[in-house]
Amino acid sequence: RLGATLVQDVLRRWHARLPEVVHTVASLAATCAAMEAAVSAADVPAIGEHLSAYWQQKKQMAPEAEPPGVTRLIQALAPECYGCSLAGAGGGGFLLLVTKTPHARPHVEEILRAGGFLADPVNGSNAVNGSNAGNGSSGGTASVHDISIDASDALSTTGVPRT
Repeated sequence: RLGATLVQDVLRRWHARLPEVVHTVASLAATCAAMEAAVSAADVPAIGEHLSAYWQQKKQMAPEAEPPGVTRLIQALAPECYGCSLAGAGGGGFLLLVTKTPHARPHVEEILRAGGFLADPVNGSNAVNGSNAGNGSSGGTASVHDISIDASDALSTTGVPRT
């Protein structure tokens, strides 16, 4: 599995204490601290900025974590987002977006549809990975889930003290 291979490669590089890996781990920690401050301040643009920085740092650890189809997807959505990151070890899966407007699902779906990223309802293929989801392959299809959270509401459920 791609995710497992990526993690094994990163762990081998960390165990060898390669300077670029050690530096990136320190950068990841600094980005997490900056993200915590952005969440505490309910600064949505900064949250998106730090999320994207985190994703770039994760790709430094494992450059193959972002397949070309996902790169195209991120580029198509970039004008509408403050930032984004793939969840997990990369290689596909879930793309988290911090959109510039609340309740952006219809607009995001429009962009995905125009770019051929949403699954074709007839055969299940899409532009993210060219897969045919209906044929039993391991490839997936793109779908959009709108989880819009007001920053002040999010703070009340994350355990971050409100000021």
